[in-house]
Amino acid sequence: MDDFSGPETLASLQLDAWLDAGGDFNLMDVSRFCDALATLKTGTSPVEVALIEAPLGRAHAGSAALLDTLFWIDIPFDIAMARNFLALYHQNTPPPPAWFQGYLTQYLKVTRRVLEHQHRIVRPRADHVLDGRLPLSVLADTVMKLIT
Repeated sequence: MDDFSGPETLASLQLDAWLDAGGDFNLMDVSRFCDALATLKTGTSPVEVALIEAPLGRAHAGSAALLDTLFWIDIPFDIAMARNFLALYHQNTPPPPAWFQGYLTQYLKVTRRVLEHQHRIVRPRADHVLDGRLPLSVLADTVMKLIT
């Protein structure tokens, strides 16, 4: 969850119906995110470089115009899920087993379809595709070389 997650984001859509209708990312209201990004670029204290996570990438017209360089960190879904589960497991209070059961049920029902759709639509619009299986330090070094 972040400052821009809310009822207007992907999570609130009826995901099955949204995907069946073509999964148009422009149906999401991400105006607060776009406003914040525009402020970073042109506001009273613009920043030279801002690294942000933008799951919609350039697939959403509103955010597409504000992204100078888009990196896609390409990682197999199973590895991403395993890393997330390990991070959750190592929290001070890991989620109970019932949470994992609910998560996996939802993953099989719709989340995987959403990830596949994102991979098909967002990934091809990236300027750089990085191998997410590489160590974080290698990814960070690669990004820094590409943006400086």
